[in-house]
Amino acid sequence: MIAITRSIYCQLCGVSFNISRFRTRNEPRSAAWADSSASTRDEFSWVPYNSYYDCPRDGDRSCCLVHRGLLPWQLKQGQSAAQGLYEDDPEGGVREEDPTYEPPRSETDEDPLEYGSGSSVGGDDGAVDGDVMEEDDSPESQWTFSVHGPPPPTFDTEFLPLSTIDYLEDNEEDEVEEKDWQAVREQQRIRREKRAEYEHVTGPDCQHTNCYNGHNISVEQMTDCLTAQCLYVKPDDWEPRPDDMPFEATSRYCLSGLAGNVPSGGCDLKFTPARHGFAEGKTDNDDNVWIETEEDQRESGVAFHPACFEIFTVVSDAVLGKVDADGLVRLRNLSCKREVETFCDWADDVFSCRSQVWEHSPGTEYLVANPLFVPGFREICEHAMNQGEGFDVRQSPFEARQRKPNATASSDPFHRLPAELVHKVVGYLGSRDIAAMRASSRAFEHLPISLWHRLLVDDMPFLYEAWRDDATPYDWACQDVQLLQKIRLEEEEWRTRRFIKARDLEDVDMDAHAAYLAATPEVPPWHGGPESKKMLDEAYARRKAAGPIALPHDKTNWYQLYRDIVTNWDDFLGLKNRERIWGTIHDICERIRDIPESDQTMTDS
Repeated sequence: MIAITRSIYCQLCGVSFNISRFRTRNEPRSAAWADSSASTRDEFSWVPYNSYYDCPRDGDRSCCLVHRGLLPWQLKQGQSAAQGLYEDDPEGGVREEDPTYEPPRSETDEDPLEYGSGSSVGGDDGAVDGDVMEEDDSPESQWTFSVHGPPPPTFDTEFLPLSTIDYLEDNEEDEVEEKDWQAVREQQRIRREKRAEYEHVTGPDCQHTNCYNGHNISVEQMTDCLTAQCLYVKPDDWEPRPDDMPFEATSRYCLSGLAGNVPSGGCDLKFTPARHGFAEGKTDNDDNVWIETEEDQRESGVAFHPACFEIFTVVSDAVLGKVDADGLVRLRNLSCKREVETFCDWADDVFSCRSQVWEHSPGTEYLVANPLFVPGFREICEHAMNQGEGFDVRQSPFEARQRKPNATASSDPFHRLPAELVHKVVGYLGSRDIAAMRASSRAFEHLPISLWHRLLVDDMPFLYEAWRDDATPYDWACQDVQLLQKIRLEEEEWRTRRFIKARDLEDVDMDAHAAYLAATPEVPPWHGGPESKKMLDEAYARRKAAGPIALPHDKTNWYQLYRDIVTNWDDFLGLKNRERIWGTIHDICERIRDIPESDQTMTDS
């Protein structure tokens, strides 16, 4: 069997978890990230410039470079930025012969973590030293919990033209015969490594498909595009947890914690918290034909974005009468075994972008926009509800219009109809027909605001804020995964230090060894403390405050909301994505409903 490493995608929306982004000149370094193929340092990542894409080089709309320095493995080997490809390479690795050259900013290039901690483990290379507690056996003396949210972001103010590293491109001389090919390959390797020291900062006209252009989609719009949660078969010793969703009580499956990223191939996902014993796991999609045995199916989770699963719970409840997680996994398993024709009909843009590596094609940015937490949408919903005293959805949202002096009611056949009948007529019309009737007849000039509630539900059923009593997302969709993963890393480092210290004591004094283990908790003591809880609660509250909100029928100006959505539709990438995901999940639920009973019994055995 030949294993093919492939990009894992959300089983509900079809979009890869390995999404990358170029930052703009005005954004901090944390606004750029990339998959495992990119240069990384200090837990930040970037994509080097690639001349293949022929990026714009001149003017205000051009792409540019930032010299980020050596890679982690180069720093570990003690290499210096002065090491050059040619004898005349300048110190610092940047040539000044270009007239537009701007020197890189002098700085340590040490980016803070998005959620920084004062805790420190090991030496410069990240290794854990065995004698970290020699002077003081108290672990608290070596750790200081100081996570108070994101530190000040790191910006760059000086940028380099793309021509700065033209000399590092492979040239035609490398193809000449009778060369020392070993030496040629070594030179090419060095060039690649030096090019990787330079971050590609995007311009508005960049057509690169390795990352999405930061000019076209914001970091906030891409919230949780890398985050995954999985459904796994319940372990034999499964017991309910206070944070379980209602469907987990009766389902064969349970939810994992959250993973901050999904490695290519779907192995070694790191979940936090470790719900129901799942600290790590693997996942596969419906296109993996090797998921054919019951053991394979048990070990392989079904992965999705938390926001997509929230939409699944809404659609599944509407179509199937319940949150059918069992049916979702069952459909995935049958698709892997090719016992159903296809898992679902993915959108055309998903098909065009999805390959072994995701194609970040310009114009498809909406595919990675969070469909729940849409910047600006919560505000227009709240504005539509803030109508003050005396508001009535039976009123007309329009002011009286001036009519021509010769306009008479006798020429308008609809004017003689009673208002109740006019309202009944418009109940069968769409938004465009209603607009046409209002323009042609005074009888349709004043229509009740409640009419636009019906239009919203008919035209945009994915805006379930308009028809659900509670639109609050489930808890895991509101969690800050980066903060949770930071806590997980702290716990792993704590356990490593505790193990090393205990091992060293075991060799010299068993009594001291036993006393140390008894006195030292397995996790940092502050993680259950008030400061940690406050930090998590505040992050949760911030996310929840930006999410969907149920709109009361009698207190919402539905015309105003409809108008604002249509007017700002191009800016609401998340709503456009929600519309797509809604249709895809609706198709998935219909296929779940159509699974024969014989297949249900077989896949649930």
